[in-house]
Amino acid sequence: MAQELAWSEAFAVGHAGLDEEHRALVAAINAIHRHDDARQPREQLEKLFADLQALVSKHIAHEDEVMRMIVANVNSHESAASVLHHHWLEHLDKHLDEHDRWVADLDAIVKRSLAQGGPAADELQHWFFSHAVKSDAPLKSLFQATRQQYPKLIAQLS
Repeated sequence: MAQELAWSEAFAVGHAGLDEEHRALVAAINAIHRHDDARQPREQLEKLFADLQALVSKHIAHEDEVMRMIVANVNSHESAASVLHHHWLEHLDKHLDEHDRWVADLDAIVKRSLAQGGPAADELQHWFFSHAVKSDAPLKSLFQATRQQYPKLIAQLS
């Protein structure tokens, strides 16, 4: 079994609220890891999974809202031909689809772990990496570019 997941700046996207939510997801995954190690009652594992799923729902809703607000604000300041406008629009639809897959993957991990009674920490770490490092990587550069051109906008959304 893997060790607990340590926070890494690789998980940060450069938005204070979203980064804090990523930290909370790491903490929730580590709580499940500790449960796996201690072989505590199933009811506690069910609660830990429910807590993780609630955090994920909140995080995805927040991330989606922030992205949509940025797109709307960039649209009002930029021409449709601008590079920043194009990159946000291109990334938005793809990222929203990835969120749907990410939730479905988590649901499958939870269902499998509860059905088999086996540990889930390794799978959850891989699942988190796929979002925070792989899927959110473009967000980091988009937030940086937006912060340079619209610092007040990013500050309002944090």
